[in-house]
Amino acid sequence: MVVTLHSDLDGTRSAHQSLDLPQLFDAVEANLALIKQATDPDTEILQRRLNKLSSTLQSVSSDFWSHGYSPDAAMYLLLLILQKLYDSLIHYVDSEHILVTTELREGIPASDSLLLKLLPRGQVKVSLEILLSTLKVCDEEKERIEEYVHRADVKIGRASRHSDMQLEKVITVLEMWTDQLSALDMFTYAHSSNGSTTAVKLALSQITQLLSLKELRYSPYSIQR
Repeated sequence: MVVTLHSDLDGTRSAHQSLDLPQLFDAVEANLALIKQATDPDTEILQRRLNKLSSTLQSVSSDFWSHGYSPDAAMYLLLLILQKLYDSLIHYVDSEHILVTTELREGIPASDSLLLKLLPRGQVKVSLEILLSTLKVCDEEKERIEEYVHRADVKIGRASRHSDMQLEKVITVLEMWTDQLSALDMFTYAHSSNGSTTAVKLALSQITQLLSLKELRYSPYSIQR
């Protein structure tokens, strides 16, 4: 017996329940898994990069969930970065016309299906907005954090243009946003940056300056890999 299901990609299905932070990370990872599934397994380097992305996202998600607390300003930045990650994944899935169908065969639990982990986009968007609205962050902090994310977005967009392949471009974008998440994780929970890449250490320095509410240096800086 084979049943073929199709995901509600456009988010037209009504969303009655707001997602929590782990579920939002799951929504990001599900779309990352979809891209991995559609990627030629012979492209080993790209597959390794996708696997590393997945591993890093799981680690960051676990930290923010298991500690149970983080400053609202840090959460505000976290959610904005998650939104950028999710939007980048969705844009690639749509632009490459990746099919979202799967077969559930008899004897395979439905919970193991990638399809069932792909949440309605509208639900993800609304949940992000709800979580952002619950945070006690003053307007000045919001403005500084949003400006930081905007500047990072511009730098990341420029860096991705150096790649010729669309898949490599999106992986570069995802890696650079994930570097930001890793740095935010280190800042929030005082993890050592030993062994981190130069890009993560640079992001950690910038985030420390940002969330310590020191004056931002608006002179040109680069988010490098």
